[in-house]
Amino acid sequence: MSDLISLTVWCPLCSKSLMDKEKLIDGKPSIKLGISDKSNKCNIYMSSYYGSYNFDSDFETVNEQVYKISCPNCEKQITSDIKCDDCSAMMIPLNIEGVGIVKFCSRSGCKHHTIEVEDLEYLDYYKVKKELIENGTYLRTFCPHCNKSNAEGNVVRFLIINQKGETGELMLSPYLNLFTNKSTIDILEGEVAQDIKCPNCEKSLIVKGRNCEECASQIVGLNVAAVSKLIAFNFCAKKGCHWHGLSSDDMESVLLEDSDAW
Repeated sequence: MSDLISLTVWCPLCSKSLMDKEKLIDGKPSIKLGISDKSNKCNIYMSSYYGSYNFDSDFETVNEQVYKISCPNCEKQITSDIKCDDCSAMMIPLNIEGVGIVKFCSRSGCKHHTIEVEDLEYLDYYKVKKELIENGTYLRTFCPHCNKSNAEGNVVRFLIINQKGETGELMLSPYLNLFTNKSTIDILEGEVAQDIKCPNCEKSLIVKGRNCEECASQIVGLNVAAVSKLIAFNFCAKKGCHWHGLSSDDMESVLLEDSDAW
């Protein structure tokens, strides 16, 4: 289960919010920080989802480069004595809603990060309170491999391979229980796709070891953003079968409203 929660963070120096409600990343207010090297100084906007590496910046960052990070409010550099376990660069600490600290590496491209939560009830909240995803809700979808979104406007895009071995593009509706589809290759009614892949990293989205609960065909897995976290979402790879659902773990925290099609 991709149990990614959306964090609200503050500067550890001036205690002011670092959340930017106008700049959205992954559909949520981003974490706004200052970023600089020897010749550039600008803002970087990071995803607030813990575990998502999506970001946007005012200049193109260089992979493997170590950057200085600062607060956009007090403009002071945010530092620590803690080194990254993966690359030895400095870790950047941010306060989490007054109950803990999240740390991320200052080296561009390094994905090492940690979270220290003093109040465990903060995380338990997401496991206890159930969220209802209503019919017609726009599902922000993400690849479970590369974490990139495959939703563009009113379609969710996939690469699909039919039983003839032909490769094309599959487009589904991103709205819960609005089951419309279009493909650039022929897919017969009742045909099970040979494979369905992410259009970004081109890795297979077929879930191994689990089958459709209605027709026993193979199923497709991706992540969708619920109100406060990313959840694993599955749908049947057989054309015409409207089954879709969540993992047993996610069903403990999220409900789908009257679903028989997606």
